[in-house]
Amino acid sequence: MPGDPKDQLIVGFFETPDKSIKIGDSWTETKLDTSTRSDTTMQIDQTHITDREIKYMVLGEEKKMGLDCLHIRSDSKYATQSWGTIRGSEMNSEGEGESSSHIWFAYKEGILVEFTVDNFYEGTQAFSGQMSGTSASSNESKSSLKLLKWIPRKK
Repeated sequence: MPGDPKDQLIVGFFETPDKSIKIGDSWTETKLDTSTRSDTTMQIDQTHITDREIKYMVLGEEKKMGLDCLHIRSDSKYATQSWGTIRGSEMNSEGEGESSSHIWFAYKEGILVEFTVDNFYEGTQAFSGQMSGTSASSNESKSSLKLLKWIPRKK
């Protein structure tokens, strides 16, 4: 679901290329995620697929919270599909979105220090059965995640 913070922050957790990276470098990552949800209490059985392409670019090196960080920008385009049953009704949905993120990654410590994302999503959802109908939706959001305190481990 595009409103789920976990889905919005997925782009903040990335793998760097198998080569060393420097300012100005860029790379592209594609992800195909499939999840299922089954809840007999709420009578939901659903499959959800997200297909995304993310382009990363190293903008520079900056200090954040006293840590040397790579400042990385990412731009993502994604498409979602889901289907299943909810309380006995068939449900299908599809949509598309795009997001733009800024990531500050402390490379020596291997930790995410700050992450901001602007996200836009448009989709449609259709129900048939006891409940039937079609609805369109759009969602625009801004999210951020920030390390509040860093206590280095003593060696």
